[in-house]
Amino acid sequence: MLSPTVVRPTVVFRPTVVIGLGGTGYEVVLKLKKRFIDVYGSVPEVIRFISIDTTENIQEREKSPDGTKVVLEPNELYAISVANPLPLTRNDHIAEWWPRDISAASLISGAGQIRARGRLALFAKVGDIDALIAQAINAVREIRTSKQAFSDNFQVSSRDGVEVFIVGSLAGGTGSGTFLDTAFLTREHLNNFSNITGVFVLPRVFANIPQTHLVKSNAYGALKEIEHFWGLSPSNSIEIDYGIRKIKADRPPFDAVFLIDGVNKNGTVVGRPDDLQNLVADGLYIQIGSQIGLDAANVADNIRAYLATGEKVRGRNINYCSFGFATLTLPVQQYERMKLEDAQNLLNRTYAKLHTVGAIHELPLLENQGFNYCLRKSY
Repeated sequence: MLSPTVVRPTVVFRPTVVIGLGGTGYEVVLKLKKRFIDVYGSVPEVIRFISIDTTENIQEREKSPDGTKVVLEPNELYAISVANPLPLTRNDHIAEWWPRDISAASLISGAGQIRARGRLALFAKVGDIDALIAQAINAVREIRTSKQAFSDNFQVSSRDGVEVFIVGSLAGGTGSGTFLDTAFLTREHLNNFSNITGVFVLPRVFANIPQTHLVKSNAYGALKEIEHFWGLSPSNSIEIDYGIRKIKADRPPFDAVFLIDGVNKNGTVVGRPDDLQNLVADGLYIQIGSQIGLDAANVADNIRAYLATGEKVRGRNINYCSFGFATLTLPVQQYERMKLEDAQNLLNRTYAKLHTVGAIHELPLLENQGFNYCLRKSY
């Protein structure tokens, strides 16, 4: 008996760019890329990844099912290391916000949990970062325009616009120091049909790691800034001077912000950063790369529309969301054994019935053949 053809549902991908900031952003992007490779064999070209960090990351942590290492390619990685950032702090567009009591030592091994140092590194390489983001957005936009399909199971959404996810932690120096400017730079390359979604890890999961005494204050400062910039509008805009050019920001940096904590409403605690990074990667994969994501995307659109209404709770705007997911596991081996047992019981009952009519010449039980059993009767 021929096995039935498995019809796989067609997944419709929106043009998407995922930007990971800092160590957490790098880990999530790498894990997310692995999920696409595990399921599809490769990452569809309509999806692009970028990792921006103040240090080089070791790329030997993720492997595909066949043992092949999953890594980010050179065009997906950008290190904003600065050997001697002190002269930069004398430029007017940096001096206006640079804290004088903060060290301007080299930025080659992270930002040392200091948000201003992370922002300084971005300003030092802002031209390259801006070009990298623009290149990724234009690449996925062109694929959508050409209606390019990659296989029978991949389609590109006809919906206009690009989905951008900016992922990182609000607890460290790099992610927390660069996420707002990354969003403002990204917004310059998007049309009004595009969305920027922030997905940020809160500091709880880092609390027990040595030398992380600034994680709570960093997150508090970052959240205060997000709250402040939700008020941007054409009548209440700001101008940001990046040296290479000035940007007028007249929209909030994000259309939606998802905050991911290390504990859920039932009190279950995620104690390791790696576990929480896996959770974020799973949540993003479901939204971006699965058939379920079509419904999830519609929900996300509804969330953005609801946020745009400006409704208030306790006098504050409703600006933040979160997400969770669940898994349904089918025990395949147990299921196969149950099928064989049911088939054997069926044959035993059939044998008993046939015995009352005539002799059974042969009744072989072919194991591992599912329900393809043979009954032959002699009269």
